[in-house]
Amino acid sequence: MKKLSFVLAAFFVFSTILTGCSSLSNIGSSIVGINVLDLEKLKPYSPTKDFDLSYQDTFALMQSKIIENGLHQYLSNPGKGYIVVIGLSQQVNTTRIGIFIDSNSDSSTRVTLTAKSSTALDRAQLIFFGETQTDVTILE
Repeated sequence: MKKLSFVLAAFFVFSTILTGCSSLSNIGSSIVGINVLDLEKLKPYSPTKDFDLSYQDTFALMQSKIIENGLHQYLSNPGKGYIVVIGLSQQVNTTRIGIFIDSNSDSSTRVTLTAKSSTALDRAQLIFFGETQTDVTILE
């Protein structure tokens, strides 16, 4: 029994060293509900819009639209380029919208909106882009 415990402990330590503890932080984030990986995985299938603004100005624009529309900024990380909001009208209060901001150049930025709900994504497009895109594949 001691040998098995030692082997399991060694495996845990070895795997933690190999992953750089990143998997542990993702597990912890998922448990407390602050993980954005599920929304980030939807980016290739989600609507985007390019803005002729700097990264900082685009981030500020998205935050002002959040305030104007009475949404709640659930998570935000300017360094990693995302904002997660909740509180869309006619949606469950916990429906999350991911706003991912990527700099194309000093004066151009791409914003990608993600959500697991196609209805929420349509509403988010109206709020943040002023339009909807119907040629986007949405994964439920």
